[in-house]
Amino acid sequence: MKKLISIAIALVMVLLITVPVLADVQTGVTVTQGGGAIPAVMAKWETPDDNPVESGTQVKPSLVYGKCVEVCMYAVVFDAEDRGAVQQVTVDVWHPDGEPDNGSMKYNNLSATIMTYSDGLAIFNSWKSANVIKVFDGFVLTGTSPESVEERLIQGDARIWKVCFNMHYCQPAGDYGVGVKAVDKSGNVSTVVAFNRFTYVAMTGFEVDFTSVTYPNVTIGSSVVRPGDTSFGTANAPTIRNLGNVNEWVSVKQSDMGFGRYADGTSGYQGWKVNFDARLGPQANDGDTTNVQYAPDTTTQLPNKLYLCETNKLDFSIHLWFAVPSATPYTGTMCLSVAQAPWDTNQPQVDPGPCLTNG
Repeated sequence: MKKLISIAIALVMVLLITVPVLADVQTGVTVTQGGGAIPAVMAKWETPDDNPVESGTQVKPSLVYGKCVEVCMYAVVFDAEDRGAVQQVTVDVWHPDGEPDNGSMKYNNLSATIMTYSDGLAIFNSWKSANVIKVFDGFVLTGTSPESVEERLIQGDARIWKVCFNMHYCQPAGDYGVGVKAVDKSGNVSTVVAFNRFTYVAMTGFEVDFTSVTYPNVTIGSSVVRPGDTSFGTANAPTIRNLGNVNEWVSVKQSDMGFGRYADGTSGYQGWKVNFDARLGPQANDGDTTNVQYAPDTTTQLPNKLYLCETNKLDFSIHLWFAVPSATPYTGTMCLSVAQAPWDTNQPQVDPGPCLTNG
């Protein structure tokens, strides 16, 4: 009997030693369309920024004929399976709303390139204190939280994608829209187009192909014309071209060339012994009103506009009222200036042509 009891006790001891400790752990996964998480554009911005005082990116045109300005877009893209999971980032660029291009597409499906970890972090650090980065809903710019753009870049969970495009010297001024979408290797597409705008700053500029205007011989009481042409580079036929990114009003001012005034202050044209005329562009018709008469030392705006990307002719004429000494050489100065003019309703789109230079 004692032997049986000892065997039973030993058996219980063996059972106590070999029973494992158990714990219940719940597991789960949500399967999304395409598999994996959906990528998101956390932030984006454009460079260069030519006016750091203003909020957002301000890009100035070159004001040089044929010279484009390169604009680069940077997008911070995050995916839970990043470090290779994001396959493509595409960018669209739209013209400003309203005239002359009415929000039409400028660039479609530009393909961005992923930057290296170190280069991306460096470019972010160089711009994070500037007032140009657009941070999208659900994220913050800096800090150590999971929603921080900075933290995700440091950890390598997000990467920066870059694409550059050209803005022509006479691309219309205004606020250009830039939209970004990301696609991962499972075919998941970012649900919201990450959209912001940069400003192509309105600026005027012009260039002429002449440094002097020599009128033909003139007789008393008549006018003579120095006609222009539309071929830039013919100095004896005045030509002007728009270097800005807006329509322009052209104004002209001339000195009296030494002819002077009449003593009575009433003879001639507004008391002057000489007056001038000018026209931008060709004569429209027999009842043309684009030819403007003006007195010396008076800044006079020409009625025709110098349109975006346009090269056009300038005609100048001189009129003498009464006899003046013919042996005296008469010389003077002419000043041309431009000011921004409004867009015309339904103003046609203009192809600015290729970039002759870039930078």
